[in-house]
Amino acid sequence: MPAIPNEDLLLALQKLSQDNEELKRQNAEQLQLMNSMSERIARLEQYEENKELALQQSLAAIEENTRKKDVAEVAPVKRSWLDKLMGRNGAD
Repeated sequence: MPAIPNEDLLLALQKLSQDNEELKRQNAEQLQLMNSMSERIARLEQYEENKELALQQSLAAIEENTRKKDVAEVAPVKRSWLDKLMGRNGAD
């Protein structure tokens, strides 16, 4: 194998060093991008959890209001029946 002149070796080492620095820079950019995406994903997951919780709370409130409405609609009939049984006209 023929000897490579020192000047060529030095140029090759400089090129490798520059390439290495460029790779380090690219890796740092990729890492920063990955961290940013991880933060976005975490925020989206939290948003979805909050949305699901709000939906569950809304459904629970609707069910509670419906139950109260059903009780309110039935209660006057029972009171009216009881009033009749007790001989009251309901205004007492």
